[in-house]
Amino acid sequence: MIWCDGELLPDEAPLVRAQDRGLLLGDGLFETLKVSKGRALFLTKHLARLQVSGQSLGFQINRHMLRNGVHELLEAEGAKDGSMRITVTRGPAPRGLSPVPVSEQTPVVFIAFFAGAAPAALPDVPDRLIAAPFVRSSGAVSSRYKTLSYTDNLAAMAFAKDEQAADVLFFNERGEVTSTTMANIFVRTGIGYMTPPLSAGILPGITRDVLLEEAAEAGITMEVRPLKPEDLRDRLLFRTNSLLGVRPAWFDDRTSSLRPAIDEDDGLLASLYRLAERREEGI
Repeated sequence: MIWCDGELLPDEAPLVRAQDRGLLLGDGLFETLKVSKGRALFLTKHLARLQVSGQSLGFQINRHMLRNGVHELLEAEGAKDGSMRITVTRGPAPRGLSPVPVSEQTPVVFIAFFAGAAPAALPDVPDRLIAAPFVRSSGAVSSRYKTLSYTDNLAAMAFAKDEQAADVLFFNERGEVTSTTMANIFVRTGIGYMTPPLSAGILPGITRDVLLEEAAEAGITMEVRPLKPEDLRDRLLFRTNSLLGVRPAWFDDRTSSLRPAIDEDDGLLASLYRLAERREEGI
């Protein structure tokens, strides 16, 4: 079932017109949320990020309407586990790249639910990451906002799969670590963790934000600073996003890097995040 502009519709219902800029130009925004027992986790944070992105890029975002839509859809679906995607397009407009004034926009907003719980246990072996075959600009809109323009991510993931890797690491024009195709990155150190700053050209991830807050509360060292490839060598990394949660990985630089082992202490970040999720679930 899908919620679209105030209505609950079947999954197969047509939602956008052929002239929609989201379809033609990738002119839109989206959020992906984890759903646990019929509750959308960190919904307030997701809607806040969507609104900030909308204000920056000239979209009309009605947080109150979206929150109501999420609750209506979840009530219709029942107390299930799964994921939810909120999509906002600029709506139909004359062809071309000219900006559409906010007063003339007729945005299309739809919310979809996907059943199925995400894996909870940490894997025995960290996922292998390799360098992306192209640079990601730190100033690019697609690096800093969750837009529908995902061609770079799709091409990079196809490259990773061709190379039998789980994902790629993007580096910016300064050679700094940014993110993977779908996740922020944390690096384990001897005294805590490191993660790239927003200025590197990364999405302000919700899971990243939650972990920074939880680590500060727990007194865990979390250093936010630019990271270079040498900062990753032979160290355990963690990919983080709303559906993966916290998943261990390592960077194969194709030279002499070694895959680190996972030990009991490496579940700390995942445990912190799970505690935050449980609070969201009302447990």
